[in-house]
Amino acid sequence: MEEAKSDAKEAIKEPAASLSITKQNIRAYAQGILSDSIQAADDQFTFAILDSITHEQAPVRDFYFPVFQRIVQNSDGALGEVIGLYSLQYIKKYPLEFLGRYPHCTESLNCTELINISEHVQFEIGMSTDVQKEMDDFRKWFELKLQNADKSIQIRGEFFLSQIEEGIDEYL
Repeated sequence: MEEAKSDAKEAIKEPAASLSITKQNIRAYAQGILSDSIQAADDQFTFAILDSITHEQAPVRDFYFPVFQRIVQNSDGALGEVIGLYSLQYIKKYPLEFLGRYPHCTESLNCTELINISEHVQFEIGMSTDVQKEMDDFRKWFELKLQNADKSIQIRGEFFLSQIEEGIDEYL
């Protein structure tokens, strides 16, 4: 435990470019982001954290998802532009898990985080060469994934989809 604290202090003191990427350094960097002692940036550690939300092991995803949320909340510029891609990758790999992470979001109440991600996904879909086809394909796929989900997940999924569709006309 003491070693992890030392690694976190090192990750905070050193510029990200000077640290080697190790599990310990990535975890320390992630903890720094959560504690607001490190600002996520367009760097190797932030991208390693973003990659971790699609990891095959659920405990890894569980650890890094709150960090992902913090990155989404605070991202702008180049980092903000890639959030939609990482969000889509996670949603396509674990759609029900994604929606299950927002149990507090009911009928548009307490849904700020989910709306924020929907805007990034909307941007990503909007950047495709055929926006309408991309949106139609995503909608069909997403609705298919929701069919066998419990009612609360279905409602959340429908809300999420409606948030994406609400602004997609800007890209058409």
